[in-house]
Amino acid sequence: MIVNSLFRDGDMLVLRFSVKCLAAPAGGNCDGILNLAGDNGIPPFPGYKAQGGMTLRTPAAICLQDASGTDYAPVYTPQNGQPVTAETNQFIGTASFPLWAYYPAPPPSVTSMTVVMPNALSKIPGVPISNALPAPP
Repeated sequence: MIVNSLFRDGDMLVLRFSVKCLAAPAGGNCDGILNLAGDNGIPPFPGYKAQGGMTLRTPAAICLQDASGTDYAPVYTPQNGQPVTAETNQFIGTASFPLWAYYPAPPPSVTSMTVVMPNALSKIPGVPISNALPAPP
């Protein structure tokens, strides 16, 4: 995972990042659904999931954590329970695949976050929060 930007957008944070497959099974690809949705990830999904399994086609288990240890899970829409994130490919190859997710913003005094991968398998600490919208990718 490569973090492209983390920025405030009103009362939300937007994480833009890209992923690519580094260790696929022989002759295969990485599974974006299994590797990014983290059905039983940390933090876990809310007590509901979207109809039709679309929740599982998103990077919904990637969370943010502030210095106090507070976790920020992606925002879910109240109408249909969909996470407000990009949809991921099921099969991710060796080319970078761009993704994004919206999170509730921490207080303005928080200036960086740790990006936590599904099931807390790895973390990217100290990602700075920008108050300005970045240029389009």
